[in-house]
Amino acid sequence: MVELQFPGALAPAPPGLRMDLPGTWVAAPAETSLVRAVGPAGEDGARSRVSVDHLVLAPDAGVEAAMQAAIDLRARGGLEVDSPFVVDLGGLTFHGVNLSWVDDGRRTYRVHLVAELEGPDPVEVSRFLVLTGEVSGEQAARDYDQVQTVLSSVVLEATEATEAAS
Repeated sequence: MVELQFPGALAPAPPGLRMDLPGTWVAAPAETSLVRAVGPAGEDGARSRVSVDHLVLAPDAGVEAAMQAAIDLRARGGLEVDSPFVVDLGGLTFHGVNLSWVDDGRRTYRVHLVAELEGPDPVEVSRFLVLTGEVSGEQAARDYDQVQTVLSSVVLEATEATEAAS
């Protein structure tokens, strides 16, 4: 019998992290993410959202594969994908892409930022941190600035599990 454990070589613990939220935002149930938060609802009911995910792929997967996985996990019909870009946040290099689509007559904008995380040697998997922000509705332009501020506030923190894995 093969034993599988978490955290383990093929299922490493995610990093600890924190982020700052504007006073009108609230933490939301994380669901499958590490953390999730939402902004206040606009008059049209649309809400801004941010989430942070830990993505674990094959050891030879690069940032491009992680970016494609992030897009595929949340893809919508009629998806428009902008040119990729690179941004440094909190000491990590994130590869980003902006997406947009129309859903129920409302344009939605989403940004994915993907950074490769260092792992233990020997490397058995590739680990990525995926920051996602989304805005829609009439307040999208205003809320996009808040989403950028929230995502840029993410700070990684070492935990016992992540220190033991490295």
